[in-house]
Amino acid sequence: MISRKQWVVLTMATALCVALGGCAGLKKDKNASSDTAMTAPAKEQRYEPVKPTSIYHDFQDVLFPVELKLDRKHSSVYVTDGFKTGMLTLSGSVDARSTVTWFENNMVKDNWHLVGSLKAQRTLLLFVKQNRYCVISVTDGMMKTHVEVWVAPTLEDKGAGRLQ
Repeated sequence: MISRKQWVVLTMATALCVALGGCAGLKKDKNASSDTAMTAPAKEQRYEPVKPTSIYHDFQDVLFPVELKLDRKHSSVYVTDGFKTGMLTLSGSVDARSTVTWFENNMVKDNWHLVGSLKAQRTLLLFVKQNRYCVISVTDGMMKTHVEVWVAPTLEDKGAGRLQ
């Protein structure tokens, strides 16, 4: 337990650090004149390339937030001539609810239609597109959010799942 004397000393030390740190940027160079400071050319601005916020993996019409990292060891994709189906497993340090909302908002950009959802500790989203289904499972874990995405053809069309 901290005594009153220790508390006062700690508070004063913290206030002193804040005061000194806050004034550090106000120090002037004694050799620089105010005229040169005003007429000095502005620093050249560098523009960093914009980092993408989303990425496609094996399925070219299922977009993922870049914070979700693909786990190839626990993923499986079957590819044949014009046909692609399978499951991708991803995880990341993201909020599960915002990840669900992200998929609900971004799947429509690739012409997927939300058919239904089941929201609980594990959320399931069912999307349909032309002749394919996409099921997205989002599970809130202790340290990470886990996402599984299944893409499969419908049974209605013999050529289901063909890529165009």
